[in-house]
Amino acid sequence: ATNLLPNEFPDKQLPPFTNNRDVVFVGTIWGANEDQISELAIACTDHGLRFVHYGKNFTGYEFPDGVNAISSQNYISEEEHQKVISQAFLAPAIQGNIQIGRKTSNGSYIPCRLLKNVSYSSLPVSNNLYVKQFLEGNAIVSEDIGEMVRLSVEIAENWENRGNLIRKANEIIRQKHTYISRIGTMLQALEISKSKSK
Repeated sequence: ATNLLPNEFPDKQLPPFTNNRDVVFVGTIWGANEDQISELAIACTDHGLRFVHYGKNFTGYEFPDGVNAISSQNYISEEEHQKVISQAFLAPAIQGNIQIGRKTSNGSYIPCRLLKNVSYSSLPVSNNLYVKQFLEGNAIVSEDIGEMVRLSVEIAENWENRGNLIRKANEIIRQKHTYISRIGTMLQALEISKSKSK
């Protein structure tokens, strides 16, 4: 779930258009996602974008030679996190292969990163195909990270299309994927469990 409460979501207006061409990833680089991070950094460079990482690097990962990428190697505050995501050109929720189910019909692990990024006014972008089903068709997905970036750039460069997709995905998250909705789900499960034990 996102850490925003339903009343904390941005209004229907998106942040003003900027010339920022940064693709931001806030999270840990570790053994399971290094290959996907490399693919993302290469795809960003191929599209004239800069890849910016905020977070820890537990394995000593180094970006491939020749890519336009920087890493802060530090965690950032929630306030700064919201700011960098809302100002980013793209903020894909990249996952390592061990976190992604192989069949979209089986479901898959959805990281809070995706839900937070969208609730902070970023396009819903992922290399996890299940995200599209999870957000009721309102996401840009491809297992091929280069293709994912290409598709994302096409949408991101059209401010009207970008805004429409963010608003649709944001409304789904606001209604179904906040801490409040998760608490409601747990309380329903508790009530069902109580009624079955009687």
